[in-house]
Amino acid sequence: MLTPTLTVTNLPVFATHNTGTQDFTVLATTDLGLVGAYVVTMTSSVTFYDDFTMTTQTTLTASYTFTIFMTPCVIYTYTDTVTVGTLTYFIGDPTLTDGPYEFT
Repeated sequence: MLTPTLTVTNLPVFATHNTGTQDFTVLATTDLGLVGAYVVTMTSSVTFYDDFTMTTQTTLTASYTFTIFMTPCVIYTYTDTVTVGTLTYFIGDPTLTDGPYEFT
């Protein structure tokens, strides 16, 4: 028997095929431009000799198509990570203006 082959076609750039573990990795992203469906095809083939003379070979091929769905992330909770100190307003002070408002 000769070496089998595996070909993955149409794999999007954000997905990685891990041949050692025989799986795929799709990392989380905030890029909403990637939202969509991506059809990927895996084709494997193996070639073997027909008899002991090793003069003729037969190749068997099988394909499997699957879809990677990238969906937008939904945020259910938000944890504030910034602490704001005391805010002081000076309303009406002519030396402390910003734009059309007289606030500091």
